[in-house]
Amino acid sequence: PSVGAGDTPLRIEPPVNPASVALPPDTKPANPTPSALSGDANMDALAQRLNAWASAWMAKDFAAYAAFYAPNFVPEKSVSRDAWAANRAQKIAAAGAIKIELENIRVKEKSSGRTTTTFIQHYQADKFSDETSKKITWKNIDGVWLITREQQWARSAGAESVEGAKP
Repeated sequence: PSVGAGDTPLRIEPPVNPASVALPPDTKPANPTPSALSGDANMDALAQRLNAWASAWMAKDFAAYAAFYAPNFVPEKSVSRDAWAANRAQKIAAAGAIKIELENIRVKEKSSGRTTTTFIQHYQADKFSDETSKKITWKNIDGVWLITREQQWARSAGAESVEGAKP
């Protein structure tokens, strides 16, 4: 079933430990998390993983960020996983301070062990900002939700960029 966490942006601040799966104590979604609406422990675990993924990204901890991606993750644009990882590591390191807000989060169970999250992502760094619609496909591998696919679409006519580099 599809459930939503509301339309109010979820502001995520980097935790003290970027590998933590819990939201920082001062972060409170305006509406219940998907698991609170559905009663499904998997939905709760997935919502926590999504928030931890964004927190690791904002903390610029590439090792923690990359650990959210399954070994069989296939990047878009027909690049190898190794090329994707090298490119992401460089972009994250060069970004300066990163702020991410997630809103309109929806969780949908696709099949046993596979689930998708869709949301609007507001990304802001020193030299680039954008707003995208994003869909992440997760697979539960040995009890851990990992990203197997990531898709995004621009939400506006053009993203604001100082140097034209995407995050």
